[in-house]
Amino acid sequence: MNQSEFLEKVHGLIAQAEAEGGSITEEAMAAPFAEENLSPDQLLSLKSFLQGSGVTILDGREKKAIRMSAARNVNRLENKEKKIYQSYMEELDLIKAYDPAEEEILFSRKAAGDKNARQMLVEGNLRFVVELAGRYAGNGVPLTDLIQEGNMELLLLVDEHMGIGFRSVMEQRVSKAMEMLVEEHAGHNAFKTRMADMANKLMDASEDFADNEGTQPTIEDLARKLHVRPDEVKTVMKMSMDAMTMDETGLGGE
Repeated sequence: MNQSEFLEKVHGLIAQAEAEGGSITEEAMAAPFAEENLSPDQLLSLKSFLQGSGVTILDGREKKAIRMSAARNVNRLENKEKKIYQSYMEELDLIKAYDPAEEEILFSRKAAGDKNARQMLVEGNLRFVVELAGRYAGNGVPLTDLIQEGNMELLLLVDEHMGIGFRSVMEQRVSKAMEMLVEEHAGHNAFKTRMADMANKLMDASEDFADNEGTQPTIEDLARKLHVRPDEVKTVMKMSMDAMTMDETGLGGE
């Protein structure tokens, strides 16, 4: 490799870092020079040059932190969820991960229609998806749902991405997908809690009205008493009736 080719690869790394917010991993830094077998001193010089150009080099501690965070969180889960996590990890231990230095080559092969390369890119990152799911487990969303959401995002990204900065983008996209799933679940639970509270108030207001007026209240009567809109009263009444019907038919429950 001549000096011109070397500088071209270095400038490519700087552009890659800029596209990823100013940072790249040590693995990504070394990947373009995999065939040159750079010595430790040469890698150190390359790292110093990139840092001098404003690039932050991530040394892999972030991924280790994710693993440690996932392990701590999984230990707090119920036994059923913990066993599911351990089962996934044991299965994925049987899948050989690709070398990070191969990633750009695999994406080139995938772009050329190599289905085996696509499968390697997907399977090689499934374990990381499960580790990320471990970080978000215990927030009310089943672990299997988190993993499924992460795997779907991984599949989409493998098909969309061209290879440069894939690991960093994958972590961001998969994490965001799981965060949104947790937020949606929390919002749904908050809505159910509010509706249950409103149903109780509606029942109390109906009984009070009947005791005081000697007749059953209309929807408008209840709306005035609770200081809400009539359509809100109708919504709560419908949801209460639906819940009662599901309980009677045995379709209710978790």
